Amino acid sequence: MFHWPGFSAASVEFLVSRRQIAGLGTDTHGVDSGRDRSFAASSAIYASNGIILECLGGLEKLPPKGATLVVGGLPIVSGSGSLARVLAFMPSH
Repeated sequence: MFHWPGFSAASVEFLVSRRQIAGLGTDTHGVDSGRDRSFAASSAIYASNGIILECLGGLEKLPPKGATLVVGGLPIVSGSGSLARVLAFMPSH
């Protein structure tokens, strides 16, 4: 069994409905806990047509809100994912 933190389906549903998020990003190998074999958080974000960004670095440098992310992925057809280049534009103070 794998061990890393993740989001619950309830937390994703809250973030989608109350915070209008477009996706989830994490520095781990997925948004689901390593112990969650139902992939509840992934299912919840995909049900809202959101995206998941995994294995991100430097997240501690982002402010709680206000940054703009630009995500460039490969045009994969009939695939479940792609490598991506993720850039963050920071708000000016």
